[in-house]
Amino acid sequence: MNIVVALLIFTIIVVIHELGHFIFAKKNGVGVPEFSVGMGPRLITVAKTSKGMKVKFLCSQKAYDADEDWQDVTKYSWKLLPIGGSCAMVGEDEDVYSEDSFNTKGKWARFTIVFAGPFFNFILAFVLSIIIIAQSGIDYPEVFAAYDNQPAKMAGIEEGDIIKSINGHKITIGREVETYMQLHPLDGSDVTVVVERDGKEKTFTFSPKYKTNLFGFSYSAEENHSAKISALSEDKPFEKAGVKAGDEIVSVNGEPVNNGAELKTIMEKYNDGKEVTFEIRRGDTVKEYKIAPVAYETNTLGVFAEAREKTGNAFQVIKYIVVEV
Repeated sequence: MNIVVALLIFTIIVVIHELGHFIFAKKNGVGVPEFSVGMGPRLITVAKTSKGMKVKFLCSQKAYDADEDWQDVTKYSWKLLPIGGSCAMVGEDEDVYSEDSFNTKGKWARFTIVFAGPFFNFILAFVLSIIIIAQSGIDYPEVFAAYDNQPAKMAGIEEGDIIKSINGHKITIGREVETYMQLHPLDGSDVTVVVERDGKEKTFTFSPKYKTNLFGFSYSAEENHSAKISALSEDKPFEKAGVKAGDEIVSVNGEPVNNGAELKTIMEKYNDGKEVTFEIRRGDTVKEYKIAPVAYETNTLGVFAEAREKTGNAFQVIKYIVVEV
């Protein structure tokens, strides 16, 4: 099913692209023998001839070429395979220099015809962005989480701050923070982050170096989520002890754990590098594990900045749509 959906999406993108070529070819007097959706054998072909509308089903190439009424008009075809589409222009792939040939048109006309394809894809992206943002809201670079004992929070950055720039690079949408980090990996040098708080800008310069003790497991720290282990870090203490993803932590050093939020609070107390006793449930069996973390050092900001919010301000929506595109 995913393959079918992917092919349909691909076809829509290509047809929109070819539609751009088609419209500007017509506008500049270039002949278009056929505009088709899909590839392969023709299922339905329609053309407006001097004798009126003509429709053919399962039209072969031989019949297509033999029909004199169709020679100088545009045929519109729906083809069997939902893989893209095409806009066949006179002189596009051959040395034809008739009056309606692509080759005889001026440079500006040829440029607009060629450029129209990708330009229409940008229009499609713009329209889809309007739909997405209307449904999900604008992705503001608002600090959703500033992690305890990590660089940003230690420097004074708080949840609710709006990140305006990182090392002079302007940040407009939340996902740009992660993208910037991927393109500019932290090397331990000081980082300058400008945030907006209560309508005023504040600048923080701090070291991204972060030292901690790592058990090597992930979980959802939400109150409405269980304390199940979602993933394990390779060759780290939890994996070495035999714990598996999907196991559920029942208690930590004798303190009962009922959900992810409680696990987060308890784990913050046991980050001193000492061995910790975990009771872990797998199926109907609860087993005790004594696990010591390993020292871990990295470079990080220690924030998660993304806040989807709907807004009624049309100017803001258009501004963020342009950024998304």
